[in-house]
Amino acid sequence: MKNKPAGIFITGTDTGVGKTLVAAALIKVLQKQGLNPGYFKPMASGALKTRQGPTAPDVNFVLKATSLNDSPTLVNPVCLVPPLAPLTAAELTGVKWTLSSILKSYRSLQKDHPFMIVEGVGGILVPLKKQFLVTDLMVKMGLPVMVVARPSLGTINHTLMTLTLLKQRGLNVAGFLFNGQKGKAGLAERTAPQVISKFSGAPFWGNLPFDPKVSERAYSLGSIPGRLEKMVPRSFFKIFKPCGAPRSMKKDSSERR
Repeated sequence: MKNKPAGIFITGTDTGVGKTLVAAALIKVLQKQGLNPGYFKPMASGALKTRQGPTAPDVNFVLKATSLNDSPTLVNPVCLVPPLAPLTAAELTGVKWTLSSILKSYRSLQKDHPFMIVEGVGGILVPLKKQFLVTDLMVKMGLPVMVVARPSLGTINHTLMTLTLLKQRGLNVAGFLFNGQKGKAGLAERTAPQVISKFSGAPFWGNLPFDPKVSERAYSLGSIPGRLEKMVPRSFFKIFKPCGAPRSMKKDSSERR
């Protein structure tokens, strides 16, 4: 039986921590390695209304910045206009969706891309629908998880809570990184990674600085891909070795939720 492709699920400790930027930069890193990564954003809210339907700015940015030609509606099957948690946004707009429809889009992208970069929405406890959180989607997809966090004071608490819950759910954490450091790192920023790794066991990839050359309008990633490439541990590429069908690829009744 042919092995299924692999990938990584990028999440964050909060909304606006830089998941989209890291996802796009990681795609560029893998493209430079001669790989053919794909991008998948299962759900998005805060979309813009267009003649073609709702369009998520984050999805458009990643596709343009990485020169991926996949259909936006395939990449982002659930696109909601209200800038709210997906559960609330879908209820207010009457949008219906099922897990099976999301996984169908994911499987379709896998046919063209051996490695998938999946970006979550908000943090890991964001409700997607009744009795179904981002962590539940993570478990269904069965991918290793990368956590993007803020470098500022207070990140130890937020990051440890995220990593602890991921571990409790049985998810494999590929690592965590800080994003958006402005200026020279202070004592809190320099010491937090060691504390987080000590208590969580998760490897720290590094600290991505704020780059003013990153531009959503110009679809520019600035220096971030190059900086991220230097952080990626060699062991990271082992997660892309096909290792059989993840739990998400085994269809069951729960996909009809």
